[in-house]
Amino acid sequence: MLNDKKLELIGIRMAHGTIFHSGMVKNAQDLLCVFVPLSALGVEQVKEVIGKYEACFEDMRLAGPKTINGYPTFVSVNFLTHEENGKVLTAYLRESRRIKELSGSEENQETGGDKDVELAGRGVD
Repeated sequence: MLNDKKLELIGIRMAHGTIFHSGMVKNAQDLLCVFVPLSALGVEQVKEVIGKYEACFEDMRLAGPKTINGYPTFVSVNFLTHEENGKVLTAYLRESRRIKELSGSEENQETGGDKDVELAGRGVD
């Protein structure tokens, strides 16, 4: 189980587009193409994984060179339990609101918006 700080960082990085989360995939069948290791599992193993975990994610830096149906592809995958996913999504929503507020400020409107948000102070690599 990941600690709360790591879960919060995953949510923050999702909001900045550096983490890809299974919730971003509209068609459940595409998950097997996005997270390639899932396609190697048998039917029973997939049912077991679905029963144990609520979501999966991966760092965008690990995405392969090709996309499928507009989604990145990964040869690795990380899983989140129901409790972990709730914490990640809470952090994601909080950070998304913060980004929206910052991009709507007068200072950012004058400069055209700052899309490169500095994360180094948060311990995010």
